[in-house]
Amino acid sequence: NDLKGEHEPLFMEEVIAGRPIFSLPSTFYGFRLRYGRSRNTGLASVGVHPAAMKVLKGFVATGTQLRLEKPGKAGVAVPVETIEGPVVKLRDGSVVKVETPELAEKVADKIEEILFLGDVLVGFGEFVENNTPLSPPGFVEEWWREHLRLSLSIKGLPNEGELGIAKERLLSFLNEPLKVKPTPQEALTLSRRLGVPLHPRYTYFWEAISLGELKHLRASLSNAKKEFNGAFAVKLSLPYDEKVKKTLEKLCVPHLVIDGAIAVDEDAPILWACLNPNAPVNELRNISAREAVEKISGFRILPKGGSFVGARMGRPEKAKRREMKPLVHCLFPLSLFGGPQRNLMEAAERNEAISIEVANRKCPSCRETVIYPVCPKCGSRSIVKKSCPSCGRSLNSNQNFCPTCGREAALYRKLTINIKEVVKAACDRLGVAPPNLVKCVKGLSNEGRIPEPIEKGILRAEHGLSVFKDGTTRFDATNAPLSHFKPSEIRAAVERNMNR
Repeated sequence: NDLKGEHEPLFMEEVIAGRPIFSLPSTFYGFRLRYGRSRNTGLASVGVHPAAMKVLKGFVATGTQLRLEKPGKAGVAVPVETIEGPVVKLRDGSVVKVETPELAEKVADKIEEILFLGDVLVGFGEFVENNTPLSPPGFVEEWWREHLRLSLSIKGLPNEGELGIAKERLLSFLNEPLKVKPTPQEALTLSRRLGVPLHPRYTYFWEAISLGELKHLRASLSNAKKEFNGAFAVKLSLPYDEKVKKTLEKLCVPHLVIDGAIAVDEDAPILWACLNPNAPVNELRNISAREAVEKISGFRILPKGGSFVGARMGRPEKAKRREMKPLVHCLFPLSLFGGPQRNLMEAAERNEAISIEVANRKCPSCRETVIYPVCPKCGSRSIVKKSCPSCGRSLNSNQNFCPTCGREAALYRKLTINIKEVVKAACDRLGVAPPNLVKCVKGLSNEGRIPEPIEKGILRAEHGLSVFKDGTTRFDATNAPLSHFKPSEIRAAVERNMNR
């Protein structure tokens, strides 16, 4: 069976209950493997079409860890709009190619079945890093662009009158193949006149159907109601046939079911050109359905499917604040003066001064004892004062041990702080009223026992933030770096970025 390939035996092991499996290993219509990268697939990330994220009801979102069958490692899912989107069947029988998140939102509640999940974009480097052999890719726009480039280099750039396609538009197919795609009529003209394969936008999964199914579909087309605009069919209405309907679904041909008939509109020129019942062909035997389409149509059809990879959810993104337990606003020691909540405001309200174990430093200008590296009065850099933790004797800066009791010198000691004055001064500097609750700590554990400025704690309490034990306000999120950005996205002038 050409729909199944060799799959990785370990992929389905260690599946955790509650974490969905999006596609089984090497199963046709799962995620189609596509090589390449986008600016947001920086490191160990994989691209998924944003419409597929909507169709999968948000189970795959930006930051979700996807465990892929190949290249055999997990990656962060990020949205990429320039890859192939999903194809879905609605409850009314219609088949829709979902190419935008807006359309996905519109049809989300009407979906009966996902016929094709779309592409998953994986960098070539991920395969190299994991020493995984490359799997055959499906036919994509970049590949088609190279066929067109080769044909034009051999035959030369035709005049607009020869193809009916403006020169500028023809060049746009070469310069922006992911953004500018030909119409059905243009795609057929290019295939017939220049000999390039049919554009991947209009290439169906011919390798997914049998030759018998192809013949039955072609026979049904001969009985279809047809509308033409010149040489191109613009509307097809086929008598409803369950077998024909199933074949169109396997091919992922967009169509509607209206009044007991199967209507093909936008893709009518392609379907008719590929299966034209009026085209004289010899008996179709011992060939694949795709090869039969090439014989009937007279132009090349490359395999669209390529390789499909299994995908399951590794783990959802754990995006949350990292907090100490219990929550802390400021790394300032209060000992037992702040009550059970270690509330700075309660300590200042109930006590004029408190005795705490804190940094012992001296301002060289004011000659006063301070607890911060910078003097809060004059801004001078303070100097560490060493002392003995046992006898309390002051030591010189070059003395590491107490000459009296032999204890190692400490950079801190118990000091009496006028907490009420310190809090009032901090609020005055910030220009804010004292908050009701600023949670601090009982004691410090860093070597110098240097506390945080109280202003930081007041601001954190005002804005509902907390501090971690290293003095940072942390938010844990998935690391998904960008390799490129647009200056407009960070509201910066281009000139400013060029000078960096």
